[in-house]
Formats: sequence, structure tokens, C-alpha cells
Amino acid sequence: GIPESIIKLGKDISNERFGNGKIRLHLSLHAHTDEMRNEIVPANKIYPIKDIIKSTKKYIEEIEKIPSSDKKISVNYMMFNNFETDNGKKYTTINKESMDALAGLFNDTKHFRPILCEFNESWTKNEPVSYKKALELKKYLKEKGYDAKIFGSFGHNINLACGQLSGDLNQKNLCKATKEQKKIILEINKMIAKELK
Repeated sequence: GIPESIIKLGKDISNERFGNGKIRLHLSLHAHTDEMRNEIVPANKIYPIKDIIKSTKKYIEEIEKIPSSDKKISVNYMMFNNFETDNGKKYTTINKESMDALAGLFNDTKHFRPILCEFNESWTKNEPVSYKKALELKKYLKEKGYDAKIFGSFGHNINLACGQLSGDLNQKNLCKATKEQKKIILEINKMIAKELK
């Protein structure tokens, strides 16, 4: 979620290049606090949650002008169960308090659709989340008025998850690659931030 790009997309979305509004924005939020998101999405140190949410509100203002556009923003949110970061911090988001915090970030059932994402624990420490638990969380969000969905993970059989460059590597090499990827992401985001100024 790069705020400037989200706002620009909202302004561009009505032209033919973007299908006259027939696209849907997916926001990979995955956490409801900056502390947690800084650990799992390093770009959050440059683009904190409050800035991303502000940009989605501006995006909504633009898409409301287009009668045929899909007004829902899908907000991807990872279901963590004792997830341990590189720094040894542990996070759990499979509880009602986390769902309340997620819903509270947006307070808008018309424009935001929470997508509860299954975590692929190929190479990190995270206890599995049962489908029953995922359904319970989905039901809780639906009771709050949100059109929540569940997104299952793929790639377990080859130790591969979305965003990983390769699968089936040994633990040591993969962890090194992941730290290097984080550095690269931060550098790219810094360059983007400079370009947008």
C-alpha cells in the first residue's frame, strides 16, 4: 500500500486503460498496528497504516464518481497464531480483539471487505489456524456488517508462499534470503518516496 499510488489509481480508474472502473483494489494490510506491520511489511516504516487508510478514503471519493465501479476495497489480513518474527516477537491475530481493531481502522462496511488469509508456515514459526477458527472470525466480522471472506494458502507441498522468490530451500538459506529481500524492499520504497516528492 503506497498511499500516493492508491490516490493516483483512484483518479486514473475511470479511464479506459483501467477498464472504466471495473477493477478492484486489494490492500495487503496483514496487521492492525504499526508495531506488528513494521515487523512483517518493512515498507510500513515509510508508509504507516494511518497514511494508507487516509489514501483509501481519497480513493473512495474518486470511485464514488463512477457509477459502474466496484466500490469495495479488499483488505488482506493475515491470520497469525503465535507468529514469531526475526526479532523474536510473537503475534496472534485470531481473536475477537484483533477483528475489532481491524474493523475499527476503517469503520466502513460499504467500502471495505476483510479477507482473512491463511498463513503458509513454510519457513517461519506460526501455529496452524483451523478452518473452524477462520469461519468463526469470518462470522464475527459478518455480524459487524462486513462482507468478510477467507483466502486459503497454496504451495505447502513445495514450501512456497506468496511473495517468496523460491521454495524448497533449507531453513538457513531461506532466512538469509528473506532478510536480504527486506533490505531491498526498503531501498526500493525509499527510491519511490523520493520520486514522488
